[in-house]
Amino acid sequence: MTTALSLQFESTVLPHREGLTRAALALTRDAAEAQDLVQETLLRAYTRFSQLREPGAVGGWLRRILRSVFLNRRESKLCRAAHEERLQETWAEAAIVPGVESEVLTRVEADAVLAALARLPEESRNLLWLAHVEERDYRDISARTGLSRDVIKARLYRARQQVRATLAA
Repeated sequence: MTTALSLQFESTVLPHREGLTRAALALTRDAAEAQDLVQETLLRAYTRFSQLREPGAVGGWLRRILRSVFLNRRESKLCRAAHEERLQETWAEAAIVPGVESEVLTRVEADAVLAALARLPEESRNLLWLAHVEERDYRDISARTGLSRDVIKARLYRARQQVRATLAA
């Protein structure tokens, strides 16, 4: 963002920080979580500030972003909890049948990798598929996609990094 736009952001948005904090605290009922929520809201607002059409309506715009961030975080927590519950159930099943631990672990790992891949943009998924499932070399991938070898290498690197980050989270 340009300096002028940054200054405009500061003068337009930052006066609403206290109100955002109160709203976040009402949603979370936890001061630390509310502060995190406000920080993420301000970050989203900063990256999307150029999309604000009506500066006079910035309060409502910020509250919508806050609510969206809150709901996304809550959904993520619920998904994580459900995944952990499935994992515990799967391990409980494995304990009943001796010798299936490695099969269960492989199935759980595969599910996690597939979920991480599903979060990638389609082009990234396709490149990973060609490189790792179909075991194509860069020349074949280039012929299929029309991308240069260097672009393919860079995009594969970024896609792998995104998958690793998702799996580590």
